[in-house]
Amino acid sequence: MSQTPKVLSTLLAQLPDNTSGLISPEDVRDAVVSLFPSRGQLDLSASATTTFAATATYYKLAGTTALDNTLGEDGFSMPSSNELRCTKNVNQVVLYIANVEVSCASNNKTFSMTFAKNGTAIDRFHISEKLSDSNARYFFSVSALIPMSVNDTVSVFVRNDTDTTSLVTQNYTLSAVGYIR
Repeated sequence: MSQTPKVLSTLLAQLPDNTSGLISPEDVRDAVVSLFPSRGQLDLSASATTTFAATATYYKLAGTTALDNTLGEDGFSMPSSNELRCTKNVNQVVLYIANVEVSCASNNKTFSMTFAKNGTAIDRFHISEKLSDSNARYFFSVSALIPMSVNDTVSVFVRNDTDTTSLVTQNYTLSAVGYIR
């Protein structure tokens, strides 16, 4: 028997009061796979440099990432580095959290980070930080709830708000937990 994720309204219609004994084992399995949160995480494999051709323009954060298989990537895949794809065949709201440790070779540069859905930066989620010391590492943490459908992707984008000085990513984790909507 199949296990099919379904939206909440469909599940509620499928599971009326069981006075007639019509709830099947498949109905219960569908409810379990629908309500169990999808989850995925990717981690940076080695430090990487993001270069900027233009100031105040978002670019995908550079680096090679790998899925963290110890968590079980149920509901997500990684089609390319720094990109999580929703694979659960239901609309969901996903909590994304990105933790990024960076450094810059120059002083007094301001960078902004945000999420991009399907390759388009979502500026309203951005956070900015002035990297004042070229010998220091700086930490960005971005989180957001983003509505997603099957095959939608999310990645982290960064921009240099000062000039075109590059940014080195030292550590990076992108985590996701999704719930049906």
